Amino acid sequence: MKEKYNLFSSYNLMGAALLVIISLVGYYVVSNLDTLKVSGLAFYAWLNAQSPFLAGAIGIWILGIVTFLSRDIPSKVWAVVVKQTTVELTMNNIDDVYDQFLRWYHVTGRSAKARTLIAKNSEYNWVDKKAGEFHEMDISAGYGKHYFSFGGKMFQLHRELKEANQTTEVKESLTIKTIGRSQKQFHDLLHVITPPKDGDYTIVYKWREDYWAKCGEQAVRSFDSVVLPPETKSKIVNHIDTFLSERKWYLKHGIPYRTGVILHGIPGTGKTSLVRALCDKFDKPLYVLRLCGLSDDMLEAAFSELPKNSLVLIEDIDTYSVTGKRGEKIDTAQQPSIEFAGASLTLSGLLNAVDGIIASDGRILIATTNHVGKLDEALTRKGRFNLEIEIGHLERGCIREFFNNFYPDFDVPDVQFKEEMTPAELQSVILENIDNPQAVLEYCKA
Repeated sequence: MKEKYNLFSSYNLMGAALLVIISLVGYYVVSNLDTLKVSGLAFYAWLNAQSPFLAGAIGIWILGIVTFLSRDIPSKVWAVVVKQTTVELTMNNIDDVYDQFLRWYHVTGRSAKARTLIAKNSEYNWVDKKAGEFHEMDISAGYGKHYFSFGGKMFQLHRELKEANQTTEVKESLTIKTIGRSQKQFHDLLHVITPPKDGDYTIVYKWREDYWAKCGEQAVRSFDSVVLPPETKSKIVNHIDTFLSERKWYLKHGIPYRTGVILHGIPGTGKTSLVRALCDKFDKPLYVLRLCGLSDDMLEAAFSELPKNSLVLIEDIDTYSVTGKRGEKIDTAQQPSIEFAGASLTLSGLLNAVDGIIASDGRILIATTNHVGKLDEALTRKGRFNLEIEIGHLERGCIREFFNNFYPDFDVPDVQFKEEMTPAELQSVILENIDNPQAVLEYCKA
C-alpha cells in the first residue's frame, strides 16, 4: 500500500509540476510577446535576404510543427485538469457489485429519466418491497452517459460494452465519476447498494469461460437436517474445523493452505446434499466446477480466480475420463483427456491445477464420486485429497432419525429394517406418504 501511495503521490506531483511549467511558459511568452515577435521577424528577414528558398522552406516547416504540436494542447491540458480534480470508480459485470448497483439505480427511480435502457432476465428473482412487486427481469440504464445525485453530490455514470476477447459472454463496465478527490462518497454508495446478508439461501457460482459467474441462490440445506451416522458427520466437521483454525500452522511449516475431501458411495446417498449443508455449517458460498470443455490453462485459471477461503465442488468426478486410472503402458503423452470444442484437459493439467502455486488461500475442494476405485491414484493421494469418506446405505439409527424428523409424534416400534436403503429412496417414500407414517414403516421393514 505504501508503494502504491508513493506512486500516486508521484503522479500528482508530476501533474502539478506540468501545470506550473505550462503556466510559466505561457506567462513568459505573453510577457515578452513583442520582443519575441521583433527578434523572430528580424531573423527571418536576414535569412530571406541570404536565401529566399531556404527561408520559405524553414517557415513552412516551422508552421507545420507548430500546428501539429498545438492541436492537442487544449485537450491534454483539460485531461490533466480533470484527472487532478475528479475521482472515479469502475465496476465490471463479472462482479456482484455491478448488478447490485444497477438494481439500486433502477429501484430508486434514478433510471426513470434515462433515454437508453437495457432489459435482461434476472439471474435470481428479487422483490421491490417499496413498490410491492416481484421481479423476474432487470431493467437498467443503457449504454452511454447518465447523471444522478447521491449524498448531495452529482455523479456521472458511464456504461460501456467492453471487448469480449473471442468469448461468448457479454462484458460490460460501469464508471462513476464525481468532482473532488475523496473516496468517501464511493464507500457510502457501496454500503447503500449492498443488500443485507440473508441466511436463508446459499449463493452458487459456476465457471463461465474466464470468470466465476453468479448463477443463482439455493435454499439453505441445514446441516442438522442431514441424516448420517454421527461419526461420519463428526469426521468431516472436525476435519474442516481443524483446517480453518490452523492457517498459521500451515504457513509456519510451508504447507499450502488448502485441503480436499472425497465423498464416495452409491447413488442416492446424499453426497451433494451434504456439500450444500456444509455451506450452511461454515457460512460459505458454493463454487461448482464442471471439467467438460476446459483446457489445462482454463482449469488453472478457474482455480486461480477463486476467492480466498472458498468451497469448491466437482460432482461425479469419476465420470470424466481424464480422472481415470492410467494403464501401465500409457505414457504421459497418452493420458486420458476431455476433448470438447477444441479444448483438451489432461490428468497432468488437472493435478497441476489442484496443486497450483497460485491457487486460492484456504480453498476447500470437495469431489463426489460413485466409484472411487476408478480414480487415478495420483489424484486421490494425500495432499490433494486429505480426507476420504464413504457414504453408504442407511443404518438403523438413521432410519429412526428420518421418522423423528418427519413424523415426530409417531412411535417407531422395535422392528428390523431393510439393510440396503438409500436416503433418496426413503425420502421419496415419505413424500408419497406425508400423512401416513405407518405406510412408510411397512416399506422400511425387512
